[in-house]
Amino acid sequence: MSKRDPNNPRKAIRSNARPQHNERGGCFGGLGLFASPVDFLKVIRGILTADEDQRLLSTKYAEEFFTPCLSEKAKKALNAILTVEEARVGMGNIPSSVTKNWALGGIVNEGDVPGGRKAGTMTWTVCG
Repeated sequence: MSKRDPNNPRKAIRSNARPQHNERGGCFGGLGLFASPVDFLKVIRGILTADEDQRLLSTKYAEEFFTPCLSEKAKKALNAILTVEEARVGMGNIPSSVTKNWALGGIVNEGDVPGGRKAGTMTWTVCG
């Protein structure tokens, strides 16, 4: 685990935080982000901004980050799992009637969600 160096914010230093593991002993596949709300918003802005000086990803990789990437078979399996309420709520709470896919950055709804999320909206999930 690492954290931001308070003397040099551009540098990461080793942290004494322990990785989170599941009951089988495995890591959550990179799940988890240790950051203050201000730093977390800097990451979000760095991904979404068009400002070259603030951008974390090139335009090419930002597009890739949001591009759905599951095969039809995998997408069908994902949507089958998300018919279970607990899984659906934990992975964005997108209604079962809306088809979902996965991109490098998170789950993407492929149709409009009543109440605001337009097709193509990405959700970073918090299940584990």
